[in-house]
Amino acid sequence: MLSKSSSTLTGWRVQVRFIIELNAKDELLLRSIQSYFNNIGSITLNSRNNSSIVRWSVVGIKDISNYIIPHFNNYPLQSVKKMDYDLWRKCVEIMLDKKHLNSEGLQEVVYIKSLVNKGLSDNLDLIFNSNPDYTELELKKILENNNNFKDKHIKPTYVPNIEPLDPNWVNGFIAGDGSFYISTVKKNEYCLFTPFLAITLLVRDKLLIEKIKEFFSGVGSVYIEKNNLTVQWKVFKLDQILTIVSHFEKYTLLGFKLYNYNIWLEIVNIINKKNHLSAEGQTKILELLKNLNKWN
Repeated sequence: MLSKSSSTLTGWRVQVRFIIELNAKDELLLRSIQSYFNNIGSITLNSRNNSSIVRWSVVGIKDISNYIIPHFNNYPLQSVKKMDYDLWRKCVEIMLDKKHLNSEGLQEVVYIKSLVNKGLSDNLDLIFNSNPDYTELELKKILENNNNFKDKHIKPTYVPNIEPLDPNWVNGFIAGDGSFYISTVKKNEYCLFTPFLAITLLVRDKLLIEKIKEFFSGVGSVYIEKNNLTVQWKVFKLDQILTIVSHFEKYTLLGFKLYNYNIWLEIVNIINKKNHLSAEGQTKILELLKNLNKWN
């Protein structure tokens, strides 16, 4: 994060932040994560799109360097986000060396920021132009032609970790990005119910999706969405669903996703026993669906 400051020689204040946001129903889970990291940072409750969001923020450079960085060095990220993390970590290193306090170090931070996540904000060029130390031509040179920065910080090509996925990592990933659904199709006086598990990511993470599929013995199918922006792994055949269930019997989900999973599992068991073919089973499933994936 870059913001104007009258108290620094460069006229800019640099701040690195580590943030996790979850639905407010997972506040206890987020507090458990904070506890795992020695209770650093702060937790706040916010509203967004008619939902309550709970946020854990760590902004202290010492806390980030002492707890966050060592954790992800020991347990590397698996998705393309690791590339953003590696660049973000370089900014942390620049700040620890206090290089961000001079013009050259600040330029390096600006270039890294252009590569991380969504890149530079639309008006950052204009903001820098308001500082007499940076002209539009100089900033363009920093971002496009300055080999001192570009050669060191060009965004690397993502290469998946060759190590097998850890089952607990898989659980955490599914808790964040997986969805347990029941498809319902009305047919005469009965409903046809199809349970499925799906993970949808940006298409850049197709290799990770394939790796998750491999973790689950190759069950399910991988689809590239029509817009070519997203990739989805979907499991919907009942025998394959039961393979997924056997995993979660050994490795329990955490947070509110466990609540949803238990409702989903109860429906799966009704279908597996063919009780969904009876009027009683139909009624039971429809009642359970009223509470599945209700986050608000």
